Amino acid sequence: MGRQFVILVATGLVVGNLTACGNAMGDDGSGYNYNSNSYGDASSSWECYSANDCTPGQYCNEFHRCVWPPVVPDGGVDDDGGAYVPPETEYEYGPPASGERYVYVALSDQDSVARIDSETLDILTVNVGDRPGFLITAPGQDVALVLNEGSSTVSILRTEAGVNTTLTLPTPPHFNRLAMGPLGLHAVAYFDLDAPETQGIGSFQDVTIITLIPGSEGAVNVSVGFRPREVHFAPDESAAYVITEDGVSILDLGGTTGFFAPTVPMSTDPVGDGDPDEVVITPDGQYALARWSTMSLVRAVDLVTGDLVDTPLSGPPTDLDLTPDGDTLLAVIRSQSELALMELPGDIGDASAVQTLDCTGLVVGSAQITDDGDQALLYTNASNVKSITLVDLITHEKRTALLRKGIRWVALAPDGTSALVLHNKIPGDPLPTDDFQTQLDKRYGFSLVDLESLFVKLQIIDADPGAFAFSPDGLLVYLIVADLDSGLREVARLNLENFIVDTTTVGSHPVEIGAVVGTDKIYVSQEHNLGRISFIDVSTHQLHTVTGFQLNSQIIE
Repeated sequence: MGRQFVILVATGLVVGNLTACGNAMGDDGSGYNYNSNSYGDASSSWECYSANDCTPGQYCNEFHRCVWPPVVPDGGVDDDGGAYVPPETEYEYGPPASGERYVYVALSDQDSVARIDSETLDILTVNVGDRPGFLITAPGQDVALVLNEGSSTVSILRTEAGVNTTLTLPTPPHFNRLAMGPLGLHAVAYFDLDAPETQGIGSFQDVTIITLIPGSEGAVNVSVGFRPREVHFAPDESAAYVITEDGVSILDLGGTTGFFAPTVPMSTDPVGDGDPDEVVITPDGQYALARWSTMSLVRAVDLVTGDLVDTPLSGPPTDLDLTPDGDTLLAVIRSQSELALMELPGDIGDASAVQTLDCTGLVVGSAQITDDGDQALLYTNASNVKSITLVDLITHEKRTALLRKGIRWVALAPDGTSALVLHNKIPGDPLPTDDFQTQLDKRYGFSLVDLESLFVKLQIIDADPGAFAFSPDGLLVYLIVADLDSGLREVARLNLENFIVDTTTVGSHPVEIGAVVGTDKIYVSQEHNLGRISFIDVSTHQLHTVTGFQLNSQIIE
């Protein structure tokens, strides 16, 4: 899980009633509803982002609802006979819709994209295809890519020396996802049935390679394995690796005509093994490594030869992470409180060569590796555990920091010297009769952690922590703290040098935030019927707002 700059997390939690409907709708009196395969009334459950937002014993499903595990209640066990443990949760990160200088906003109802100059606040509306939606930008460039679902096209918007050019290319119908290469030279478009904005059913086995190289732009359709779910790129963008239910489809990004990409299987028994829970690709494209929640192993598949080799572990890994150079794989084994370190490719298939770090006394299920690959943070968001452990991957020293709240997600600062911890909130509002720890558990908050001293600062806030972005120099974090019902609309500025927190209030409910590297600004897009976006100057902290880009007007505040 490499460092990213924006976390896409919805704001606001909804309180629901968790009730057991005795002897109704197939309930046997225990509270288990055999018709809905859940306990109690599943239609009115607490909104969540990981299991520790829920009542103990529940997990957070793909619809962000707390539900009981889909097993019979006589003992509350999983298929292997052990006590059910909710899965770890990884948040979907995405790049901000900003380039080097400009911010791009899709205007679906107007079949256009607004290009907003973060320096002058000038607005240019660019016509694209019908109903533009999902939009991403190329890293370090004023280049945007937007899918137009109504016309089954993709538009490339490029700004050079203030001059804008647009090229629209065809795609298969209903594509709703884009993955951008690290150099911004290629992208891959595909259909994701689980995307919340899905409006129609697209192809389950087609993707489109989009070439963004000036003068060589084009779109090539490729047939791949069933249901693409994520795309990895080679560092030089010579290839892309599409993770599907069938395995890994390898795309040659230099092609100019359509083709099918044979799938490299991840299993010799796909029916028995099922779909892996996680797949990572080594930077050189040599190996795909996979884990299953039901198997005590890591599987390595040679993407050149197709050879498949299992490396046994002491328990099923709950998270896999590669160091940036791809030389070491970290496998977190929550059931054994262990961290397994596999040197690649030498340790593949040799369980005796795998180094195991004992984390007895700690609950660890997920890991985040610093950009230099020297340290990793271990934690869990499957249960309400209030600690985080820093592991030196060279000396294997472990140090644990006490937190005052459970963890939803952890984001490492760009320089790897500090971390932002977004905390979970358990169901219910704090009551005067609650003890102090319960009151903390029922409140929203985040913590800043210094990785050298393990000093921790907890900040309690009045709304669910939302999206955030690091400043271009990496010394500040800007975090949305907003609640539509109460009217709270703040952006918190977190200083990573002294951990001082202050806030700025924006004019409307903030929904998205990102960094504009070329002008040293932070943009905050907001809900407004005319369209509103604010820019925060990182050096002066001044706030400038432009309203009306939905009408192609410029009301500067």
